[in-house]
Amino acid sequence: MPAVFSVWFPEPEFFRLVAVSDVGTHVTTSLPYPDDHFLLATRGSVHDLVALDDVLVDADGPIIVGDVQAGQEAAFVPRGLPGG
Repeated sequence: MPAVFSVWFPEPEFFRLVAVSDVGTHVTTSLPYPDDHFLLATRGSVHDLVALDDVLVDADGPIIVGDVQAGQEAAFVPRGLPGG
């Protein structure tokens, strides 16, 4: 039986913000610099974020937000445990 680890590692979550408007969108987040504010200049412009905690996102135009969870290895969960 594999060893059980009691150490907790923060698991990153990945977000991709995509501009929908041709005129661009200003985005503000609760993340620290350099991801605290940025411009998505035109339709299709993207900005990737990595978060270890909750994030607040505010935009002055329409955006699409893609959210991808990391695999268990990102949190140092050894292979062989559930899901691995």
